Amino acid sequence: MKLRWGILSALLCLPACQPSKPQEQGKQAVANPTSSPAETAKLDSPIPAQSETVNPPAITQLSVEQAREILITATKTFSKDPQTWLELALFEFKANNTPEGERLLKEIQQRFPTYARASFHLGRHYLSQRRPLEAVEALNRAARMAPNDPLILNTAGVAQLSIGNESKARQYGEQAAKADPRYAEAYILLARVNNHPGTTQKAIDYAALYVKYAPDPSAGYYLLGRIYTQQGNKDKAIEWLTKARDSDPKNPKIWLLLGRVYYELFRTTKEAEGVQCLQKALELDPNQWEAHQWLGRFSATQNRWAEAVTHLQEALRLSPDPGSLYYDLGQALLKSGNIIEGQKILTRHQNYQDYTRTMGQLTASVAKDPKSRGLRYDMVRLCLKYHQAHGAITLLNEAEHLLGTDSTFSALRQQADAEVSRVPTGGTPSLPVLPGGSLHE
Repeated sequence: MKLRWGILSALLCLPACQPSKPQEQGKQAVANPTSSPAETAKLDSPIPAQSETVNPPAITQLSVEQAREILITATKTFSKDPQTWLELALFEFKANNTPEGERLLKEIQQRFPTYARASFHLGRHYLSQRRPLEAVEALNRAARMAPNDPLILNTAGVAQLSIGNESKARQYGEQAAKADPRYAEAYILLARVNNHPGTTQKAIDYAALYVKYAPDPSAGYYLLGRIYTQQGNKDKAIEWLTKARDSDPKNPKIWLLLGRVYYELFRTTKEAEGVQCLQKALELDPNQWEAHQWLGRFSATQNRWAEAVTHLQEALRLSPDPGSLYYDLGQALLKSGNIIEGQKILTRHQNYQDYTRTMGQLTASVAKDPKSRGLRYDMVRLCLKYHQAHGAITLLNEAEHLLGTDSTFSALRQQADAEVSRVPTGGTPSLPVLPGGSLHE
């Protein structure tokens, strides 16, 4: 069923809307976390293409409240059309009302159980919120309902990759590429899935297909540069990373990797270029903790210990995974003459090693017995013991989604919440790094 021009006006004018109340400042023109504008226009617009002879009425700017009221009226007028409900849900995300957007998507799933778009957008929302298990569930449902939709299939593959299920991610990626051989995103997913010893050439071939079909190939250039970096092929790495930099010069991750290649693979012959690239990455994104880490290591090689300490402390503050940072910082503090603080940091390094080793053992046990509440209690308690409160909350969210809550989970959550309130903001606490992650990392 087609929506009328009044509803379209509400959707199109939202970025220019003036909120009717002071507290609504900033709610307009907010990016929708569940879809890009281009994808929304392509997939979810209820308005068919118009011929050049059609002149739509002038669009009047509306407030957020007025636009919302028009869309609510549409859901009542066209109550059996799931598209009207979806437009309202996406509007709420655009207006920064995320809880209501999520609630509406869940309601659409119940009202229209065969409507794949609701599950698709819900899954993308969960991915943006770092709720991978819920994303997998929603996107699997969408893929079952739309087995020939490359965007849905590929997004389901990304969700599978985020939880480390590479075989399922590969299956979805291959289905997406079969559904539309020119759908570029499927190839970068397949490149990441195959980026392992023994299948590296497949990864390179898939990344090349992404470059061939993508309107903006910079992510493909970057991935090719990263693959060749992993192989130690410095000339190929520089070739592709230079293309990535020229294609997307404001992307700090490209500058970061380019700097690491210059510094690590070329060593003394390209150290200056490497430092310049790392500094450029920080200029573009001051929170690039790895740039601080590598600048700290470079300063250490030059015996500039105070400078090394400053960079490594900032890297530790911002990093989601302290890892070797404790060791590097501890050594830099010792060399700078701060013996007591250096010894404290090295003790943290040892504790962190104990934490990651035990967490790895528990993770392997949970993989064999995913419904064991006792093992999941132990994982959360281990996080709390080593002051990884955010990690504890992540584990609690996953466990309660899978198993449901109970009195022990509730008590552990109270402890985690109390710990979070005591810990200064900075880098997110650490859990063992799982395969997957951002598709264009």
